[in-house]
Amino acid sequence: MADEIGKWLKEARQHTSVGHTEAAEELCRRILETVPEHAGAMRTLARSLYFRKMPGAVELLESVLQQEPDNADARVLLIYSHIENGGHARAIALAHEVLERSQKPDELVAAYLAFDTMCDWEHARQMQGRILDLAAQGSINNGLMPSLLMALNAAPGISPERMFELHRTWAETLEHETRQAKFPCEARPSVDGRLKIGYLSTDFFKHPVGHFIQNQITHHDRDRFEVYCYAHILIDDARTTRIRETADHFIDVTQLSPYEIAQRIHRDGIHILIELGGHTAQSRLQALAFRPAPVQITYLGYPNTTGLSTVDYRITDAFAEDTEQGTQYVEELLYMPQSFLCAKEFMQDVPRIEVTPAARNGHITFGSFNHVRKLNPETFSLWSRILQDADGSRLVIKSKGCEVP
Repeated sequence: MADEIGKWLKEARQHTSVGHTEAAEELCRRILETVPEHAGAMRTLARSLYFRKMPGAVELLESVLQQEPDNADARVLLIYSHIENGGHARAIALAHEVLERSQKPDELVAAYLAFDTMCDWEHARQMQGRILDLAAQGSINNGLMPSLLMALNAAPGISPERMFELHRTWAETLEHETRQAKFPCEARPSVDGRLKIGYLSTDFFKHPVGHFIQNQITHHDRDRFEVYCYAHILIDDARTTRIRETADHFIDVTQLSPYEIAQRIHRDGIHILIELGGHTAQSRLQALAFRPAPVQITYLGYPNTTGLSTVDYRITDAFAEDTEQGTQYVEELLYMPQSFLCAKEFMQDVPRIEVTPAARNGHITFGSFNHVRKLNPETFSLWSRILQDADGSRLVIKSKGCEVP
């Protein structure tokens, strides 16, 4: 029986590594029916649940750490799970444990992200230099790099040149792995009829990306364009249904590996592939490294370069870029004449006000509805000066996690 359990666990880990999380879950639960406290099965099952945003990962990982206190993989994933699920105090406690007992790069990254996300800027700043050095050396698991890159976009004191180099470090590692896979390079699809446009996203739901992209999908000229949506589905809601009904083709790629996603896009003969997530959570950006489409574009979801040499363009506008001292890109920038955002359709339901809130309340109310990880002491210092100059003004901050003292 031990040999069979070992075989199941090996298969489950292989499934998890390529994104086949449902198959991995089935095998892990089979093991746990036989050996209820099997640490390897609990850890692999927790990873599967975490990546599908399903409950249960935290409890499994806490059990693993009770059995294996030095298990770095379990501690890293547990920190991430607590951050995602609002277990802020426990995430910070685990981060301090890392500082006391571990020098492993992946654990240090998880600790840094916990401090940064929970606005413990003192500890985050103390770690930042070392984290940057580890990232530049390629010492950090490439799978953890996107979440680190996302956080570093809001960190002060990092030059555009260094941010560019970090994105390229991630991309070069991925591109090397991609070349080993030997993706088939067949002839590019001909344009005999309509141009095939593919959108790849994890955010086809009630999410800012979902709000904005729905308008483009809806208003494509169907005489000229055939629209494909490749969806990694974490949440399936009314907006998902609307996009599913509006697109010509809606393909669920949740259980596909990056290689398999690229195969499907290539097989569909997509002419222009537009990726909407960049380095945001659970993006399927890796599929673009295989170059499944002749023209590849990044758009909307991420405020920096992908770093991938296989991504040709980035859609943006003059308000979002500082071409002299700002972000450096691998991609060529495509500037929209006004804004790169399209909000017309859902703004139609917003009633026009006759009297401004400032006139009604007697003071100006500023608002920031960004995730708190995008804020820092320098930002608050600047905002404080603005509030002092605008007599009686107020600031409203809305973000997930703000309800925690």
